[in-house]
Amino acid sequence: MKNIKKWIKKYPVLYKPIKCVYYITPTYRRKKREIKERLKNICEDYTKIGRNSYVEASYFSYYSGCNRNCSISSTFIGRYVNIGPNVTIGARNHIYQNFTNCDFIYSNEEFVREYDLFKDDNGNRLKKYGVKIGHDVWIGERAVINNRVEIGNGAIVAAGSVVTKSVPAYAIVGGVPAKIIGWRFSQEIIRKLEEIKWYLWDFEKVKENTEYLQTLVGFNMDKYWKNFMNKRQILG
Repeated sequence: MKNIKKWIKKYPVLYKPIKCVYYITPTYRRKKREIKERLKNICEDYTKIGRNSYVEASYFSYYSGCNRNCSISSTFIGRYVNIGPNVTIGARNHIYQNFTNCDFIYSNEEFVREYDLFKDDNGNRLKKYGVKIGHDVWIGERAVINNRVEIGNGAIVAAGSVVTKSVPAYAIVGGVPAKIIGWRFSQEIIRKLEEIKWYLWDFEKVKENTEYLQTLVGFNMDKYWKNFMNKRQILG
């Protein structure tokens, strides 16, 4: 091995790339595995975590993901969820009523508790998660979602919002603190969507039934793009 190192060093052009492959890469891979195990995240197929995002002890379901610079902790995330950049979810609550706000107080096992707030689609308790994001949710850029909050299926959280309370299914919320500012669909359509639970279908079935689902909510893709391209916003 020493002779190989001496030979490599004689050729500076080759030394750095070879050193990277044989020495740096294994170290990087080892550290990456250690981080993954320590953070205890679970990711289903086709999930995506953006660059510089910190995700800890969270669950990403099928086809969900977050953009860059997000901070997500102890959160259960349903299917087909889009999380914009710079979003914070599930930050730990400091116990301000105690004699100190300092972090050392949380290292005491006496203060460690399992959550018992939410259930999954099968009715099982999600004891490891302090926040639940339902299916088909869109969370805008720089939104903050507090601990002990549930975002219902199909909901939209506007950019820059601070969500301190749970959000009903298909509601549109915004502001600081966030309030309901609208609904994606009528209550009748929401009821139908919650009954068929399309987000639990296989992806192939979803694609096959896209036209049916768009008709159900009264959406026409061609008409949408035509209106989108024709609209111009002009400051007065």
